[in-house]
Amino acid sequence: MVVAIPLNKPEAIPLDGLAGLMGGLPIIGSLIKRQMVKQYSKRIKFAAIPNIRAEREVVPEIRGIIEPTDVAKEVIGLLRSPERLTEMKEELRKIARTTEGAANKVADIILEIGVKCISCTLHLICL
Repeated sequence: MVVAIPLNKPEAIPLDGLAGLMGGLPIIGSLIKRQMVKQYSKRIKFAAIPNIRAEREVVPEIRGIIEPTDVAKEVIGLLRSPERLTEMKEELRKIARTTEGAANKVADIILEIGVKCISCTLHLICL
């Protein structure tokens, strides 16, 4: 697994909220958007979800002005290193295990909140 974050055309990256509106301004919008994307890119440490969860690089990230050959070199490097692939696979398994039962936990929380809401509603009705 290799994650590529190309910033070759930052003005083409969709942004939400005020940043998206400012990026859509005529004439200066693309300049503003380019600067915003550049600043945001400097602030984030990782973009790949496994890396964010592990708080370290588990899978390689290629960020910036990149060419297809940059991605190809990284992929070929991984394919030529079976031990690195095995290590990455094990790390990804460990990260995935930390989210086991997540659906059940979310369902329990929803049920707990729902029960509280129902009891509050019944209490108000009974008043």
